[in-house]
Amino acid sequence: MKSAAKLSLSLFSAVLSPALLAHPHHEGEAETAASVGPVAIGLLPGLGTSALTGKSRATLPPERVMEVLEFEIGVEIGSRAFHDTYGGDLKRARAAAESLIPNLDRRFLPAAGIKHRLGKVLIRTEAESDPLRDAVRKGDVGGLRAFRDYWNKNAGEVGKEHDLAVYHVHYAPSGIAYVNTVGSGNRYALSCGRGETSWADGTIAHEFGHSWNLHHNNKSGFFYEARPRDGRGARSAEGANYHVSIMHGGGNHNIGRLSTEEAYRVYETRQRKRQFGDPVAEPGEIAPFGAYDRARAEDGQAVTIDVIANDYDANNDVLDAQLLDEVSYHGGRIQLSSATGPGGRNEVIYTPPRNFVGEDFFHYLVVDATGKRDWGAVYVTVSGPVSVDLEETAYHYDFGTDSSPVPSDWTGITPGTKGDISWQTHPTKELRAVDEGARGGVNEINRDHVTSEGTTTLKHKIANGTWAITLNMGAGKGDFDRMVVRAEGRDLGSPLDSKAGEFPYLQGEVTVRDGELTLTFADLGGKSSRWAVTRLSLQKVAR
Repeated sequence: MKSAAKLSLSLFSAVLSPALLAHPHHEGEAETAASVGPVAIGLLPGLGTSALTGKSRATLPPERVMEVLEFEIGVEIGSRAFHDTYGGDLKRARAAAESLIPNLDRRFLPAAGIKHRLGKVLIRTEAESDPLRDAVRKGDVGGLRAFRDYWNKNAGEVGKEHDLAVYHVHYAPSGIAYVNTVGSGNRYALSCGRGETSWADGTIAHEFGHSWNLHHNNKSGFFYEARPRDGRGARSAEGANYHVSIMHGGGNHNIGRLSTEEAYRVYETRQRKRQFGDPVAEPGEIAPFGAYDRARAEDGQAVTIDVIANDYDANNDVLDAQLLDEVSYHGGRIQLSSATGPGGRNEVIYTPPRNFVGEDFFHYLVVDATGKRDWGAVYVTVSGPVSVDLEETAYHYDFGTDSSPVPSDWTGITPGTKGDISWQTHPTKELRAVDEGARGGVNEINRDHVTSEGTTTLKHKIANGTWAITLNMGAGKGDFDRMVVRAEGRDLGSPLDSKAGEFPYLQGEVTVRDGELTLTFADLGGKSSRWAVTRLSLQKVAR
């Protein structure tokens, strides 16, 4: 069990304490987020009713084999909530507590194989005998500690079997939870709401997300895929582009479903906490989970995508693809390629719109053998020769793979980049890209990199003048030493070392006189013979 001093907290509230805001990221203190607002509790309209077209020929179960583990949830409803929210009606209060289970299962069961059962439910009907009435009045650190301490010290009353527990506070929608604490002595959360439903739905899903080691969107470093623009399928370009996440806080962002990278993190945490879960041999039929895909296409050329390859199903049912969108966000054409994938499953054909270069996306349906379904998002990077606008005075580049995410307003550079930006590679040493995936504290820029053991030059068409150069070197995994970068033939600083996950900066200025900037990457040997670069920014400082 971790000590309380080493734990981080997560606060979910519209009213922020100045004391918490002063140092919001230190261990033992609280993170902050906006109020949950309206909660989306299910799939988008249309996904549960659209009929399958034709008979599936798919025969392969998912590559990822899942098992279902069940975790027990304890609940306490304080006397203030009992009277002010439920009007003193024990049946209504009990029904709200029971609603936790399907609401949590709807999110966590398809995504991570986590099933819930209701454990001890304490409903404080009398204010005079309510031990936490004065200690837990809103979703703050003091109230959370009081709830934790009472339940930990009164096992005879509350039991010891709960893996997580929540206290319903009659207060504005908000909440607070310890982070990464399932099964520990800090397995507690406060969920606030003046109504009977939201605290037991979107708010507690968010708070228990923290318990499963999720952080808020602005801190996680995750990529969050868009929800479908139209639940019946998009038939035209553009439309709503809102990401899905249980950790955002509501509004236009559907919090009724985990994003792919949230699902992966929760599953990883579940595997480390599996001693607290009970295997469920017959969990009942469960909908599949559509993990987002990344693909690459060339300008004007169609590409066939095996969208089901990374999808999974907690029942391990055979999965197949069906169309949802017929038109992508930027106007590309989406078609079904029947039975052309592994095991006879359907694939999806994406044809880019004319003269489009950049990132596009669309959605499809993943359907299991029982007809249950989910949606999946596909992000396609359409490449062509890079064209540099010579009127710009600043450029930002993210080095990585064809499929790794690139921040908005940045441009990706891969080993295959050509046009006004291109590589002159070593004749025998491979230039390759690596995407190390999402990890807490690592942003989209540093999660991927381009690397080689050979001396390699990047050529960039650019306006003449003096340019400030900023590079991030190294990688999230593996140490590097004696890396050098030469700009226009001159060394930028001294040979650079980088421990795993450091991403040190390399900065300098260079004057370009021939309309082309050259950056040569090399390694001078040592323990590592390889260089790696994650980011390049150029800022014009003089003509």
